[in-house]
Amino acid sequence: MLEGQKVALQALELDPKSASAAHGGIKHIDYLISFWMLLPMWQSWSEWGRVATSTLLKIPVEGVILTTNHLESFNAILKRKHLPMWLHSGRCLWFDSLIHILIMRILPGIYSHRKAQQEYSDWLTDRFRDHTGGENLAELHRKLAMEREVQRNLPVCFWPFDPVCDAAAEQVLAHRLVSPPQKHDANTYHAGCKSQSTFTGSR
Repeated sequence: MLEGQKVALQALELDPKSASAAHGGIKHIDYLISFWMLLPMWQSWSEWGRVATSTLLKIPVEGVILTTNHLESFNAILKRKHLPMWLHSGRCLWFDSLIHILIMRILPGIYSHRKAQQEYSDWLTDRFRDHTGGENLAELHRKLAMEREVQRNLPVCFWPFDPVCDAAAEQVLAHRLVSPPQKHDANTYHAGCKSQSTFTGSR
């Protein structure tokens, strides 16, 4: 697909009116092909990479964090919310001043905010305990979130690349031996497949 887009852009590059935009598009596609489309990159960001990491670290798959979103989120909050009030005309802080402010002002403020959130959650649970039959709303929400996470991270198996198997699968599809998939439940589809002997004559 990317190569096809590159060919189309190369054709547009011959037109002086679109040459600049086409050149930029080609550079971007070259970047995607040389970096993001490499097999090791896909493996590192896929479930395969997560399983490999859990095996290497000897921990459950659930213990392998999927992304660095939590770090990126904190970094964004730090830059947009906490640090701006300490900057002078937008200038960067000296390193020693930054460390001092982080330790003495920002981190205590973050912990204080988290403590207030926990106290509010405890109050909310106690306030409505009688109306929920004694059910802890915060704990119920946590359990539901964990169940969704477990469902999202069900064990997955992977097969190595096999040209012979892929070619046989293409033959099966070409001869329409696979029946349309039928939904079994929220996470499962069932489909039938006739024997290859129906078109090869083998047994």
